[in-house]
Amino acid sequence: MSEDRSTAQPPAVGPPDDASRAAAEPAPLEAASAELPTEQAPAEREGLITDTAVAGAEAGRQGSTADAVAAGPQVEREGLTADTAVAGSEAGRQGSTADAVAVGPQVEREGLTAGAAAAGPHAEQAPGGVKAAQAVESTPAVGPEPAEPPSVAPSAAHPAVAANPWARPGGVQEHVEWVDPTPTDPILRIPPTPPAPRSTAAAVLLNLTGVGAGYFYLRRRWQAWTAVGVAVGLVVVAFATQAAGDPWLWRILAVCWSAFLALDAWRIAVKHPLVTGRRPVVVGLIAVVAVVGAYIGYGVLGRSAHDAGLAAQGRGDCVAATDEFEAVTGPYELTLSSDVAAADRGLAECADFTRAADAEDEATAVQRYGQFRIDHPDSPLRPFVRDRLVETYTTWARGLRDQGRLTESIRVYRDLLSEDESFAPEVADTYLRLAKKITAEPPVSASAAADALTTIADEFGDTPSAREVPAAFDALYAAAIAPLAAGKPCQAVDVLAFFAGLTDEVAAKVAGEANNQYPRAMLDCGLNDLRDGRASVAIAALDRFIRTFPNHGDLPQARSARIAADVAVGTGARVPVPAPLGAGGPITITFINTVNRSIDIKVAGSTAHEFTLPPCTSCPEFYPLGKGSDACGSPVGRPSFTVGLNAGTHHVLADFDDAKNLAKQFDASAGGFDLYCLYVERNG
Repeated sequence: MSEDRSTAQPPAVGPPDDASRAAAEPAPLEAASAELPTEQAPAEREGLITDTAVAGAEAGRQGSTADAVAAGPQVEREGLTADTAVAGSEAGRQGSTADAVAVGPQVEREGLTAGAAAAGPHAEQAPGGVKAAQAVESTPAVGPEPAEPPSVAPSAAHPAVAANPWARPGGVQEHVEWVDPTPTDPILRIPPTPPAPRSTAAAVLLNLTGVGAGYFYLRRRWQAWTAVGVAVGLVVVAFATQAAGDPWLWRILAVCWSAFLALDAWRIAVKHPLVTGRRPVVVGLIAVVAVVGAYIGYGVLGRSAHDAGLAAQGRGDCVAATDEFEAVTGPYELTLSSDVAAADRGLAECADFTRAADAEDEATAVQRYGQFRIDHPDSPLRPFVRDRLVETYTTWARGLRDQGRLTESIRVYRDLLSEDESFAPEVADTYLRLAKKITAEPPVSASAAADALTTIADEFGDTPSAREVPAAFDALYAAAIAPLAAGKPCQAVDVLAFFAGLTDEVAAKVAGEANNQYPRAMLDCGLNDLRDGRASVAIAALDRFIRTFPNHGDLPQARSARIAADVAVGTGARVPVPAPLGAGGPITITFINTVNRSIDIKVAGSTAHEFTLPPCTSCPEFYPLGKGSDACGSPVGRPSFTVGLNAGTHHVLADFDDAKNLAKQFDASAGGFDLYCLYVERNG
């Protein structure tokens, strides 16, 4: 006997053995029917058995495996075809165990064909003994345990022939030996559990919370925990990267994440049967509202912390402000509000303010407060910076003043005035102290003291110190010109020059006195230097006098002394201070030029004279050595100049063009020589 296999395999039932054969023996129909369930599912009541073979197979899937196994051997013993065995097996899987058992024996008792056995106990035999199968509609009775199997009425509307996968194509239905490789032990086949009903809207709403709550609702645990992990990761990264610095990036990212979760929840939820109640949707809405409300509350708390920080700054309390601002930039970073950046600025302001307040000395504190103003021009702490600056300046300036460091104290006071003008009387008093100190400590620096006094008069005229300025000026002037009374006019010249140049009304008195004394002091300074043999120094003082006072009555004296100073420098002799220029003596001496070049002559003694002899055009430019005196016989026709001198020693300084200067000393006396011949001798 050949075996014909098709692609559709029969139910997994092993070859019949003695035990299974015994189990498959026909049983009374009443006994099989007694094990039917008291109530069948609506699908069973209303379904159609379209083919006997199919009906048998379905019974095999829904019933127990053992029953299906029993149905097969029974058919084989009765000489039925393989179709009957298949029908029995399938009937055992789809129906109850009792039904499957009942189908086989009933076929054997009625002598039906394999197709009729598959159809059930109520199948009708075709005329002429032809084996046929008809599709019937089975409507089992509903009620308490029927005594007989449900009646099956043939239906002419659904005729069909059972397909036998092991039938020989085009041949006679023959007995087929069934070889089943599966174990003979019964195998319980459980159909897959259909998905539980779920609300798509609820899943989407729950996932809109951003933490994958919709996945938990859909029983997708790995997606749920993955979503939770990603959400936590996003929060951690946002904190680590200071998300408030780029808020729109993170807002877009949050929206995209929530949208992805919502779409994925919809994709999964639509595969579930719809739930009839509204409770899941309400829960989803509550979850979304709770998350949104929590975030809004989170933002409100962040705003409250920021406002509290600003209020603390407004009180100058940077300790409290720092705590609040750190909360905004820390736990409330993810509000993504502009308050986070403002809190960062507040922290920087408080840090700089505290750093300045904790400076080790006043100078450092002042520098830091000044830098604070540059770095934070709009800070609420600016009024407190000013107060701290005023306090620092005051402490610093007073400390310097009490130490006697008045000039340094005044510099600090000037900075203090730029912050608070109410300290003007204190500053004016410090200026007055400085002027008095300078006046009392020689050498007197009249300019510094006078500057202090004029500053008081000009800038602090309405202070008590201003009323003491005139008397302070008198005392200063007297102290400054004290060297003049001591015969040291050079030490008073610059002081007098300063006082003479004062134009302030408060210094008008001393300025007038200085203008009277200043010229004579300058001239006396030059004359004293000449007397003391400091001719070169005297020249500077005398030139200054001549330039400064060109119309002064003492100008002839100054010019006479200037000639004497030049002679003293040129001859190296110590020349006395001569009489004013223009004065002469009874002794006349005539100076004669015997060379063809001009000669500048300066004579100094008891009087001073300066003149120039023009060239002697009829004379040679020089004479041979030892022959010059021969030209001095007569002054006729030669340039000459006569001066009146007093008796005594005189010094002559003659400047020849292109020749060495002549420096000579001579004594003038009554009855002495009256000609002074000048010539030049040169070798060859």
